[in-house]
Amino acid sequence: MNNRGQVLLFVFFLLLVVGILSSGISVLWQADTGIRTQEQFGSIAFYLAQGAVERAKAEVLRGYWAAGTSTISDQNDLDIASDPQQYLYSIQIINSGGTTRTLTGTGRVLDLAGNEIAYRQIRVIVDGIQDSALPAGEDDDLTGTNQAWTWREI
Repeated sequence: MNNRGQVLLFVFFLLLVVGILSSGISVLWQADTGIRTQEQFGSIAFYLAQGAVERAKAEVLRGYWAAGTSTISDQNDLDIASDPQQYLYSIQIINSGGTTRTLTGTGRVLDLAGNEIAYRQIRVIVDGIQDSALPAGEDDDLTGTNQAWTWREI
C-alpha cells in the first residue's frame, strides 16, 4: 500500500509541474502570436508603401509638376472581401524646383474600426527628372534618342 501511495504522490506532483509549465508556455505563446501578427502587418504596410512609391514614379514620369506643388494625397483602399483589415496606400509628390522631386509613399493597415495597426512610409528624392512627359516617340532629352527613364535608382 505504501508503494501505491508514493506512486500516486509522484503522479500528482508530475501533473502539477506539467500544469504549471503548460500555463506559462500558453502565456508566452499568446504573446509570440501577437508579435508575429504585428510583424506581418508591418510587412504588408511596407509593401504597400513600396507600391505607392512605384506609382509615384510612374506619375512623375507621366505628368507635369510646377515648382512648389504637392499633389496626389489620395487614399487607395485595397479592401479584400472577408478580411477584417483595410489596406491603404497614399502617395505624395513634391516639386521643390529644378529637376528634383520628392516622392513619398505611405502604407497603412487598419482594423474594421479604423484603428491603425501598422504604418510604414518611404521617401525617395529623385534628381534629374524632366518636367513633362512627351508623347510616345518624341525625343525627350534632345539627344536624338528616346529615353525610357530620365532618372535612375541608386
